[in-house]
Amino acid sequence: MKELIDKLSLGIIDYENPKVFVDQEEIEAVLMPGELQESSFCVINQGQGRLKGVLYSSSRHLKIKTNMFSGDRTRIVYRVDAGDLKPGETLEVTISIVSNGGEIYLPVKLQVSEQYAMTSLGKINNIFHFADLVQKNYEEALRLFVSPSFEEIFLKNDYILRAKYQVLLQGADKNIAMDEFLIAANKKKAVLLCTKSDKKYYRNFGLDDRDTLVLQKEHWGYLKADITVDSDFLEFTRTMVTQEDFDGNTCEIPYVICAKKLRAGNNYAVITITSVHNIIRIPVCVYKNHRNGELVKDSNYLLAKKEMIHLYQIYLSFRMKKISFAGWTESSLKTITQMRRLGKDDVFTKLVYAQLMMTQGKEVEAKIKLEEAEKQLQEDSPAELKCFAYYIRALKERDESVTEEMKNRIRKLYEQGNDRWQLLWFLFYLDSSYDRNESLKMIRTKELYDRGMRSPLMYYEVLMVLNETPSLLRILDAFEKSVIRFGIKTGMVSEKLAGRIRDICSMERVFEEDTFRILTGLYGQYGSDELLGEITGMLIKGAKTENRYFEWYDLAVQKNLKLTGLYEYYMQSISFEYEGRIPDVVLLYFVYNLTLKGEKLDFLYKKVVEYKEEAGQIYRMYYRIMENYVQESILKGRMNDKLAVVYKDLLKDAVPAAEYLEKLADILNTCMITCDDPAIREVIVIHKEMLKEERVFLTGQKAYLRIFSEDAALAFVDVHGNRYMKTVSYHIQKLLSKEKLLELCYEAHKDHLGLLIYFCDKYLCYQKYVPRAVEIMEKLIRTADIVKGYKQFLQQKVIEYYASNSTDVQFRAYLNAVDPAGLDSQARLEIIRQCLKRGLYERAFQLITKYGCTYMDAKLLFRCADKIIQPGTAADENLMEIAVTAFWHGKYNENTLNYISRYYFGSTREMYRIWNAVKRFQCESRELEERIIVQMLFTGEYSNHIGSVFESYIENGAAAKVKRAYLIRKSYDYFVRETVIDEKVFRHIERELLNKEDVHYLCELAWLRYQSDREEPEERQIQLSRKILYEMCERNKKYNFFKKYAKYFPIPEELENKTILEYRSIPDRKILLHYRNEMAEEEYHTEEMRNSCYGIYTKEFVLFHGETIKYYLTEDDGESESIPQSMELRAEQDTIGRNTPYGLLNNMILCREMREENTLGDLMTDYYVKKKRNESIFMITWKEK
Repeated sequence: MKELIDKLSLGIIDYENPKVFVDQEEIEAVLMPGELQESSFCVINQGQGRLKGVLYSSSRHLKIKTNMFSGDRTRIVYRVDAGDLKPGETLEVTISIVSNGGEIYLPVKLQVSEQYAMTSLGKINNIFHFADLVQKNYEEALRLFVSPSFEEIFLKNDYILRAKYQVLLQGADKNIAMDEFLIAANKKKAVLLCTKSDKKYYRNFGLDDRDTLVLQKEHWGYLKADITVDSDFLEFTRTMVTQEDFDGNTCEIPYVICAKKLRAGNNYAVITITSVHNIIRIPVCVYKNHRNGELVKDSNYLLAKKEMIHLYQIYLSFRMKKISFAGWTESSLKTITQMRRLGKDDVFTKLVYAQLMMTQGKEVEAKIKLEEAEKQLQEDSPAELKCFAYYIRALKERDESVTEEMKNRIRKLYEQGNDRWQLLWFLFYLDSSYDRNESLKMIRTKELYDRGMRSPLMYYEVLMVLNETPSLLRILDAFEKSVIRFGIKTGMVSEKLAGRIRDICSMERVFEEDTFRILTGLYGQYGSDELLGEITGMLIKGAKTENRYFEWYDLAVQKNLKLTGLYEYYMQSISFEYEGRIPDVVLLYFVYNLTLKGEKLDFLYKKVVEYKEEAGQIYRMYYRIMENYVQESILKGRMNDKLAVVYKDLLKDAVPAAEYLEKLADILNTCMITCDDPAIREVIVIHKEMLKEERVFLTGQKAYLRIFSEDAALAFVDVHGNRYMKTVSYHIQKLLSKEKLLELCYEAHKDHLGLLIYFCDKYLCYQKYVPRAVEIMEKLIRTADIVKGYKQFLQQKVIEYYASNSTDVQFRAYLNAVDPAGLDSQARLEIIRQCLKRGLYERAFQLITKYGCTYMDAKLLFRCADKIIQPGTAADENLMEIAVTAFWHGKYNENTLNYISRYYFGSTREMYRIWNAVKRFQCESRELEERIIVQMLFTGEYSNHIGSVFESYIENGAAAKVKRAYLIRKSYDYFVRETVIDEKVFRHIERELLNKEDVHYLCELAWLRYQSDREEPEERQIQLSRKILYEMCERNKKYNFFKKYAKYFPIPEELENKTILEYRSIPDRKILLHYRNEMAEEEYHTEEMRNSCYGIYTKEFVLFHGETIKYYLTEDDGESESIPQSMELRAEQDTIGRNTPYGLLNNMILCREMREENTLGDLMTDYYVKKKRNESIFMITWKEK
């Protein structure tokens, strides 16, 4: 703009100017809260010349990257910052474009939208909408769930739900995470599976069967279920189902029962369906009618087989003297009869029947059945049936030779390698050598055992031998153990044999589970202390500390057995759920032999505390020991449900030393989590206040976690890394509640994060805002590990407290110290507002400089600006924003107006509005006025009030160059562009002329033209007009309006007889005049018109009354010619009647037309006389020279 003033002051004015245009009528920007958005628009020149200018934004929310431009088309880049604008708000901003092509205003509408996600359902921004999207477009919802924007859109200031979302999102399966999140948000229920049948039973006849498993689900949501079978005869077409496999709430899964993989009889399997939230087990039984590769004709085969087994059991009971002889025969006959009914009337049943008949003395019937059986025997009949027949025959004949023969036949078959146990059993009763050599009986039986024999009858035979001769038992191999287990099961082990077994066991150096079971079985039969001692000694020898062995250690303690290590193993094997009292002998032992460690020792002390009333003396003996142990445990930070009992007792009246209080803070806030789900491996606690999560592994289905707030959430991690919340069943127990101790802990360790959260949560819960609560909140705000959003929440609470409850000194100290960097815009606004209310203007100004003053009350802004602005305060963008914002809302005074007046730059209309206020307050306005005038001259757009601004500027001492530029420009507008201007301009020009200042000729011409239309001018004005007119004629600047001065003074003759054609156009163009005199009937003449003044082209003609010049003009700009319409030029009528030569000639022409001969003669005479007189005068003058 300085360059413009320099040019104007020299009279350099461009005829053609640029014209500013913007390619957008209005800008609308939709932003998310806190979003930065960059865009642009074009400033275009629609006129001539080079367009240049400057841009101003009315708000700090819209920053123009480069606020100056130059060129015919300039891309203006701007950045919009939603910053502290509230969601849903619309802010109107104006971009003022001040240019040499005019001044225009581009309206900008900034709309801050509620954050949303654009989905197939449209815009959504809450959890209800999201849950609907999950049901309608699952894949899209999942992508949105894991996107970085999910938290800000859907969770906003819900810190608890945010914390849950963050911890669930870290799970391995995002599908499970999303489902669990919606459940945690109470927007859905867990998907559960069920089946129509809880078990399945089939009968198979050798062909593959097909069936369908029908699954039903409850509720909607993510579903993934694995299908497994523990047997291979069931084959499923798929091993997994998802929610997509369901038609509505039902899913059908086909499967095949493979006949080739079935064995004869019952085949069992379990179908297991494992989903995220439940497990279904369906037992399956398939009965196959098939044996040895052939179909069974009789379906009663298995029932008959059961009866056969029963037959053996009856006989064994008889041998063990559990039933009488009569009972045995009667029951056996009934069984045989039942077997016959079932179709089992074969060789075996006939032989048994024959035996039973013989025992009852019915020899005839016995003989008949024996002979029937012998006839049915074939060469390839089983050896055991043949030998059974030989055995019955020997019993029937009762003849030594027959018995010997039958014995030899059986021995022969036996020695041929036939390993059926029945053959050896028959020999036991036919061959007397086995009676004489009982060890041989054991050896032969053991040989059969090694080849797979497991017959209870044979066990019985060996057991009877051992009972009779225990010394034959020398080792405990698998065979001997099987026999002894049989004896224990049947209660047939003799006491002497039991002693022998105990002695052999005592020689074993390692623990054997089979041996242990044998000893415990024998103890159950005889209950001797010797056996108990051996059992307990074996457990100690094997270092067995599992709880299932505790009963034996407990029995040993009760029996007062003296075994090394007994008490240690008693405590090591005891269950933590044991509710009884620990024997005094054990407690006394550990008073002096404290070998226990860890939780076992914790449990011991717990029991001491629980039964201190019953064992007062022992409790007193333990007290000092426990006191030291508690101190050590506290320093180590140890806590569990056992220690909790001990802590509660010993800390009841204690005041711990300072070194214990920090650890106690964690101990007192420890909770026990119990989870029975076997798939869960870890537990996570999430505090809404904290950035970090705490993870603890489950041990024995328990975990101990520090929980400091009431609304802390728990998450559970399974073996696959998936995370769950509400769908896992668990129990939580606060182990200790010692409020007084927590108070002591806080006083000793005021920076303990857990305690800060604990007490803050407590105060907020009960709306109990006291000085200590505020102290705690302030500490949390300054803590790095606290969630940003929660800090903002606390900051608001602190401000509310100070505003209502504190002294001014306290609040001022707080406001000076608080760091608003991590706070949201509302909290920062409140801090600034309170600073202003409390007179902390410098502090408020610092914060406004950094964060802005949107939404700030204008009164407070005015107070801030008024206090900050001091005499000599330099220009400051932020201070100006405060002052001007207050001004636009009508809040200002002389001090702020002076500052704004000195330094404000903006649109002309804004500066004029400021100028009006400045004038009303009679403030210094010269600098502002100069800026307004210069800017108006630059833009070429003038307010109706520019005259008053200029008048004030003149009064305040206008700069000569600016004043000269202004007058030249206004004169140009009036004289050249024929624009109406303020008449006061001419007074200023006249003053300059009268003061003999260096006035530009354009101003003189403008003033001269203005004066030509005035009535009754003053004499000095007439004289000044004559002077200027003659000077202009000398400079060959002649215009028609000059003739108006003829009534005031004689004008030059060259003006009197001339008619001047004036034409206004672009100064640098070539204007050609094409004309001809109508009366002379001559051809058109062409002449180039002269540019006499800034594009005013003139041509002088001498025309008499009645003469007409027809003409037209052509403009040549170097590229093309324009031809306007033809026009006429006539002699001016105001020359008729004038007493000049030119006037007399015109009068004579008029009289001639009117045929006034007398008047014509008089005029001719008068003209002749004057001409001669003038000639003589000029001749005399010439001669004198």
